[in-house]
Amino acid sequence: MPSSPNDALYLYGITGAPSVSISASGVAGAVRTMQYADWTAVVDAVPCDEWTGTTGEQNLQALSWVAPRAIAHEQVVEAMMQHGPTYPARFATLFSTHDALKQSIDSSKDKLRSFFETVHGTEEWSVKVHLDRDQALKARAQLSSASRAEKPLSGTAYLQRRQQAQQADTALDAWIDDTLTEIEQALSELARATSVRQSVTPESPAEAPITHWALLVPTTNQASFLKQVEAFDAAYANDGISLTPSGPWPPYTFRPSLNEQSQT
Repeated sequence: MPSSPNDALYLYGITGAPSVSISASGVAGAVRTMQYADWTAVVDAVPCDEWTGTTGEQNLQALSWVAPRAIAHEQVVEAMMQHGPTYPARFATLFSTHDALKQSIDSSKDKLRSFFETVHGTEEWSVKVHLDRDQALKARAQLSSASRAEKPLSGTAYLQRRQQAQQADTALDAWIDDTLTEIEQALSELARATSVRQSVTPESPAEAPITHWALLVPTTNQASFLKQVEAFDAAYANDGISLTPSGPWPPYTFRPSLNEQSQT
């Protein structure tokens, strides 16, 4: 395997389970397992010309082509996770031959052992933090009765008002930084590892989170973790800060890169 010279080896992931049964059809309908010393790799055979070269580049830019295959990839990874800790390969990870994959795994043994030790008994959770800046400014502002008056402003009063607004904006930024540090520290105490993720840019800048954390949460801490996220969301709701958790996910954020010099 690959079964023909025109095929490549598609890697879904690696698990420490000695026996893995995958019922999902995968990206090409030929999911199978291959043993590599202490680990089991779950692979598929895919046509090289669909995934590489000019045609491959065009396919990987087409949502209609990528979406069903990305879903199929995730279904296989999730099936693998039912058997134990799983190293999830990124979508469209290809190797030219069985030996090329074996060489990559052999040269990554230390990283893989460390990874499996780290993720054992954990799940990856995501927490996005959004800010309604106008609401936050209103909540933080201390308006005097004079500043709320509707009478026309003198030139001096106008400049003072502008200066106060700038000071309030600067003070808000400092408060946001302190608040995010407080929240991150509290959530990190319930996690084995924490990372800041790069969020996909939304169509509207107003929808972008001000930060996006990935946390490797022990399953024994899951209830406490979600309760803490909910508590922070409620505590800061009037201040314009909201927290949105999602998960659990395969531990993509915390997996090391394989040594892929033999990759197609």
